[in-house]
Amino acid sequence: MSQNAKKRILFDSIIVTGANILDNAVFFIINMMAARYLSLDHYGEYMTATGCATFVIAFCDVGINQNFIRAVSSGILSIPRVTGTVIVLKSALTICTYGALSAGLAFSGYPHAAVIMTLIFGGVRLCSDYLKTFFDYFDARRLFRLSTLCKSAFSILLLSVSAAAVYYDRGMYSLFTYRLAAALVMIVIVLSVILITAKRRPEFSGSFTISFLKESIPFGISSTLSNAYQRVGIILLSIIQGTAVSGIYSNAILFFTSLLFLPKSVSRVLLPLLYRIDNGRIDLFQKALDTYGRIMAIGGYYIALVFFLFGDRLINILFGDKYADSVPLLRIVSLGIPFIFTVSDSIMIALERQKDKVRIEVAAFLVMIASSAILVPILSATGAVISIIGTYIFLYAAYHLYLKFKLGMSLKCVFRVNKVLCAISAGGIIIFEPLIHHFEFRSGPVLVSVYFALMVFFFVLSRNDIASLHAIVFKSGKGAPEKQAEKTIQEPSRT
Repeated sequence: MSQNAKKRILFDSIIVTGANILDNAVFFIINMMAARYLSLDHYGEYMTATGCATFVIAFCDVGINQNFIRAVSSGILSIPRVTGTVIVLKSALTICTYGALSAGLAFSGYPHAAVIMTLIFGGVRLCSDYLKTFFDYFDARRLFRLSTLCKSAFSILLLSVSAAAVYYDRGMYSLFTYRLAAALVMIVIVLSVILITAKRRPEFSGSFTISFLKESIPFGISSTLSNAYQRVGIILLSIIQGTAVSGIYSNAILFFTSLLFLPKSVSRVLLPLLYRIDNGRIDLFQKALDTYGRIMAIGGYYIALVFFLFGDRLINILFGDKYADSVPLLRIVSLGIPFIFTVSDSIMIALERQKDKVRIEVAAFLVMIASSAILVPILSATGAVISIIGTYIFLYAAYHLYLKFKLGMSLKCVFRVNKVLCAISAGGIIIFEPLIHHFEFRSGPVLVSVYFALMVFFFVLSRNDIASLHAIVFKSGKGAPEKQAEKTIQEPSRT
């Protein structure tokens, strides 16, 4: 891969990651405001509502968005026909999914307030899912700036209306109703822009819709299972232990789930380019695994180290003293953070191994259900945390082992980097754990960051890595970067 292609991927990753950081920061801040604004019991009902609604509404996707990106990126299918098909499918699934949510809540046994909040937030999630479809269309066309602009505007709008609900003390229902109104306004704006600027109006074909839906099913199963990993814990806790325990659990696991956008950001940028590589060129996929796997592992271990050492202060500052029981849970959560930072699943998707990927994820889901059923009744929130972390460790191992034994890819680089970073993180815990309470909160993370950066520079990064990064950042290529990226992504690296 040429320096120009790498430069394009780097800057696209920065743009997409920046928008996702804002989006997840807004989500985090809204939950933080809710935690401080509501009582412990009401906050548990609030988080139960968001967890249940998010879990059920995921079924209105069934892989349509992922297949949409694949269809547009490949350039094989008619974009107007694909767009029209996606709009019709999303509309039909929205009606069915919201009906299923309403019926399920009637037999859930949840408190009345939790039921009302779940129904309202279900509408918010449906609108957000529609908007995500539009954003995925922009990403597939590699219009990352437009996607970032729309997504960031939506995030700021949600934060503004949530802050207004808290500031004017409109009650806990307003935290959902204000967001629902904002989401509806944003859908009208974005859809109007698309229809006005589109060269051809969306088309619809019944036969094409059926074939497109069949192709989407493996993506849909994968998306549904990914959502289940994050939401099953809070649903089981709310049923077995009550909504108050769900709030304690949610504050710890929120740090974990909020980080999932980082590997997804890299995937959003890489997948449109990886789809253009001949599936027989395993050497190019090996380069992607080694290069981006190393970069993501560095980020994962660094965040895990910071959360482990400073989790108590983070919980206290963000959510308040009443959630001190979340601190031990956050320390357990930090141990699983490195295992969500991987590109192995993206490589499987690009190589059209969706069915095998789904089999791995189904096995992981069964592991999670079994472990949750055993651990939650015994250990309560701690058991739920151990279950979700164990599930992601299982996924990480299974994806990489598949690449090695089914596709013949090497894991030497991945294993070496993880081994070194694990040793660096363990050293950081041994050195700083006895000292952190003697530092101010502002200086502690700085010292840990300096330590980690120096260790990575001397023991993880090679001279080629540093030279390549310097070339990407400071040396611009010739010609249009986007077109050059399309061309050079299929060329073997000369470095």
